[in-house]
Amino acid sequence: MTTSLPRDLDRLAEKALTRRQELALPLATAAQTAGMSKDTFRRVERGLPIRDSSYSKIDTALLWAPGSSLGILTGEGAPIEIHPPSASNITLAEIPDDTLKGAVTKAVIATSDTLTAREIRALSDRVLEELRRLHEGE
Repeated sequence: MTTSLPRDLDRLAEKALTRRQELALPLATAAQTAGMSKDTFRRVERGLPIRDSSYSKIDTALLWAPGSSLGILTGEGAPIEIHPPSASNITLAEIPDDTLKGAVTKAVIATSDTLTAREIRALSDRVLEELRRLHEGE
């Protein structure tokens, strides 16, 4: 059953179609991976509503972190791309820079009442720089 809450179906349609094309997934394969019919998957890519419970299936097929489709629908940001589990069963996610900086900023604000806005931004930038350095060293 769909909900009457405002949804950005067009934005999800654009993101889902673009991601499926990036992954070079035929519609039938994406639908099968999601455990839904081709018609249902096509509805998403056309900006039409589907059952709320089916949006998480789209995340699975498009290698997005759980909740990404609903996040797009509600305007809460971009999808977080994940990489399939490796031989060690670890799933990696590419988290956008602005999401990381926002998380660091919120954490600092929640734990410190002495840093200035400039110092918080500088700390966020340093954390992001360090994460990039560590990622490149892998």
